[in-house]
Amino acid sequence: MRALVKSEHDSLISGLPGFSVVDLFNTGISGDTREELFELARGFHLQYFPESPHAIDEWRHQIETGIAPTRERVHVWLICQDTRPVGIWAVNINIESGVALMLFGAVEKDVRSNLPPSWLRTFLDALIDLCSAECQAADRNLDLVALESEIGLKDRWESAGFALINLPYFEPTAGMHWAKTPDVSFFESNHLFVRSLDPQVSSDSAGIAKRAVNAFVLDHYQLDPSLPQVAMMLSRVQELDN
Repeated sequence: MRALVKSEHDSLISGLPGFSVVDLFNTGISGDTREELFELARGFHLQYFPESPHAIDEWRHQIETGIAPTRERVHVWLICQDTRPVGIWAVNINIESGVALMLFGAVEKDVRSNLPPSWLRTFLDALIDLCSAECQAADRNLDLVALESEIGLKDRWESAGFALINLPYFEPTAGMHWAKTPDVSFFESNHLFVRSLDPQVSSDSAGIAKRAVNAFVLDHYQLDPSLPQVAMMLSRVQELDN
């Protein structure tokens, strides 16, 4: 597959010379380029997130129909180093509620090993700036970023300004397609990390935790609140306010 050529559709990452991102859903790219980006995104996703193939179907459906599966704005950024694709980062923005959900993200290990320790913070700051600009264009304010991850990466996310929400967190193994499965199953080793963009609000505050859980569980996955795991999460996050 040919290397991507830098163009006006790429967004340079300040602080990481030679790095840029290009969005699968950028409305200015051609159909052929979008197909190439989709195949790249598909390859990276299957390599790093084989347990979540449903995302690929969602991206393909949006390409074919132009309709996002939820009210969120969908972004699948291909990460390039000097025009060579080296990773992927998928982010959905709930512009109405001012929350960005970082769903999937990976960069090749040999690339990461040659970057400064601060690369993740620099990279995520750049993506958050893109999300913030999109919200501002819609006269909204982005003030919360959330992601799920295994607990072993806690130090990595904390170095990027995220705080661990200390409560049980479950995500459906079928993603937003959970209702189409005969038995709803959940990943049980996930944890929720949040980063408040409002300097007046701490990332580990009860209000931030509640908004992050609602953004993932109710708005993004549209889970049934009566499911036992969902009821537990909502109950525990409600207790934080008391």
